[in-house]
Amino acid sequence: MKINEGFEEKRVKLGKVMVNYAETGKGKPIVMIHGWTNNWIGMVPLGKFLKKKYRVILLDLPGYGDSDRLKRYSCSIEARYVKRFIDKLELKELTILGHSMGTFVVAKFVRKYPKRADKTIMVGAVLRKKGRQLLAMVMGRFFELVSRKGFLETVVKRMVDVKTYSYLTAKYINMYRFDKKIIDVYGLIGKKKMDKKAYSQMGAEIAKTDVKRLVRGNKTPMLFVYGKYDKICNLRQAKEVLKGNGKYEFAEIEEAGHIVPVEKPAEVARVVEGFVG
Repeated sequence: MKINEGFEEKRVKLGKVMVNYAETGKGKPIVMIHGWTNNWIGMVPLGKFLKKKYRVILLDLPGYGDSDRLKRYSCSIEARYVKRFIDKLELKELTILGHSMGTFVVAKFVRKYPKRADKTIMVGAVLRKKGRQLLAMVMGRFFELVSRKGFLETVVKRMVDVKTYSYLTAKYINMYRFDKKIIDVYGLIGKKKMDKKAYSQMGAEIAKTDVKRLVRGNKTPMLFVYGKYDKICNLRQAKEVLKGNGKYEFAEIEEAGHIVPVEKPAEVARVVEGFVG
């Protein structure tokens, strides 16, 4: 299987930071932001279905893939580099799409730069009910501790890099139906290339960032897409949390879990096409 699926890798300098990305297709641009332990390759399955109608741009956030490393990471910092990237490429009529951790970055981007994207797509966004705040707090404190101790960052990163870890999280958390081949092709490369500081510091950011607060009252169209069997956050939970707070649309994909862009890319692409137009 060819991983790149016709995408051309490129690099662009944003200040002193070199950012890696891949693109293909023509038409309205869709910039895609990957998840917590991945890079642009994890968005290829969805991107290859959208490239027939759009200019699809898959970004390696700083600290991930082949982009440069930073001294510090946060959703705000990553969102700022996304803004610089979009401005550098002079993208107009833009749709920005985030998956999992990418939705935290996109939510911060939308809050900080509300007029920069015409449409926003949040795939597998984590919207927490009040009863689940304790778990997030514990997770946040753990990753804050890890980020302060270099040796802990190394230990945790080595554990995450192990294939067995990827298979177990995919089987019991992220996927509706475990598929080892999908993880081997689209999940392991980005994980190996992830900066250990990005993993721990963005883990702490995920725990403390409230997506609802960031997207509350948004004025531009925003689509939330979930796998029906997402164990982290599902459509019903998202609707309950976001009720009456903004200009939202929702879609649910059958036989998919949290990593719905690689489990059911064709189905997600149809929903995206209907939303973007």
